[in-house]
Order: sequence, then structure tokens, then C-alpha cells
Amino acid sequence: MGIRPNLDVSFLTWNISRGADISPLAVEITPEAVTQVFRQFLATNFPVRVQAIETEIASKKPDLIGLQEAERWELKIPDFPIVIYDFIEIHTA
Repeated sequence: MGIRPNLDVSFLTWNISRGADISPLAVEITPEAVTQVFRQFLATNFPVRVQAIETEIASKKPDLIGLQEAERWELKIPDFPIVIYDFIEIHTA
């Protein structure tokens, strides 16, 4: 039987939440449904929400972080630039 070191490791998990109910897209993907979901997503203002997440991480200083619903949103409209929200890449720097 080997000796097991006593490790002091801290963990933090956070459900980021996608910020929108995507069920309207399960029925049919229409411009109206996409607009409804994307407006709801924008209303939750992830760039502001991430400030609270970063504050918590900075105050706890965990060794490991687990993020749930850390998604990448892309809105692609012909002839317009792609709008991207990457929950891992967005931070307050």
C-alpha cells in the first residue's frame, strides 16, 4: 500500500447559463424564432454577468474551475459580419 500525499486543492464550479430559452428553435428555425432567442440572450448581458463570475474567481482563487453551459453563440446573417459570443473568451480583462 503506497503513501498518499495530503493534497489541499480547491475547486469552484459555476453554471454560466446560456441566458436564453432555445426551445423556440426546436420547433422550427425561422428568422422570428432566431430573433426571439437572440434578443433574450442579449438581454441577459453576458459581458456584465461575467464581471460577477470573475470577481468570485478572484476572491476564491481556486486551483480548478469547472464551467457549465460555457457556450459559443454565433449569429450568421447573409451579407453581415458574424456575431460571436464565446463564454470562455469573453472577460473583463
